[in-house]
Amino acid sequence: MDLTERLAALEAIVYSGIPAWNCVKTISIAGSIAIVPQNGLLVVLAAPGPIQISLPLPTALQNGFTITFLNANAQQNTVKTPAGGIFTGSDYESTLLDGGEVLNFASLVAQNGAWTFAGGRSGCNPPWLVPWVAGTP
Repeated sequence: MDLTERLAALEAIVYSGIPAWNCVKTISIAGSIAIVPQNGLLVVLAAPGPIQISLPLPTALQNGFTITFLNANAQQNTVKTPAGGIFTGSDYESTLLDGGEVLNFASLVAQNGAWTFAGGRSGCNPPWLVPWVAGTP
């Protein structure tokens, strides 16, 4: 995907009614990176290869912080937290997986020391999801 296609994908998200963000961070190098939580952060994943994001648990002062990850690289990216750092609505997990499709997005909201998975791009196949691990309920 070239720069023009990436820009078109970002414009499609921005103008499609998804909430505005306070700040944007573009990741253009594949590999592992740590993200510092900021309220209203949009993280655009634009590296030519997969990105593995490390996200710390939120503090009590960060309750309500929202972070959105946007796939602009057509790669299977991941977001990892310390054990049990992502609440899915029924369980606590530590990893989100991106299905690898441009315009996939996942939103996380800080709540009581964990990130609540607030959803992703509907109708996307495959979407961001919390992986099922054999042997867990």
